[in-house]
Amino acid sequence: MLEAAIVGACMMISYSGPNVEDYRWINLVTVDEKPPLVNDGSTIQTPYLDPPPGGWSYGDSDNSPFYWDDKDFNSNSVYNISNNRTQNTLKFTDCPKDPYLTADKYIEFNTCIINIHTAGPEQCIQWQLKPLNRIKVIGRVLIPIDMFKGILPK
Repeated sequence: MLEAAIVGACMMISYSGPNVEDYRWINLVTVDEKPPLVNDGSTIQTPYLDPPPGGWSYGDSDNSPFYWDDKDFNSNSVYNISNNRTQNTLKFTDCPKDPYLTADKYIEFNTCIINIHTAGPEQCIQWQLKPLNRIKVIGRVLIPIDMFKGILPK
């Protein structure tokens, strides 16, 4: 079961079900006119993963395509998967900020729960970051598998 909620300026989604250890979140950004720099100082184009493997210029991440870092990467971090999973629930939390968004602009996210054994999206929530760090949920979407080519492991 997938449940989404806006809490303050944060998007929160939870997935509940059996074998939760077989699932991971991916956060695919499909609209962003001015993405932040990646960890090596280079630029990135849409569609891109948030965070990209290796992280952003303002924070490290492991090299997996998944939203949370795996347990062997900085286990004390709030971004570690073990700090965001219980026996039956996997949580997603993102509080994006962009002070440069103007009234007619937005950043669009597609947050998907995937099974790591089949490497395909199972359920996705599409949402947008609007000016003044407001979040708008668009709804459940089916993302074409072509969007994930070259992004997810085989």
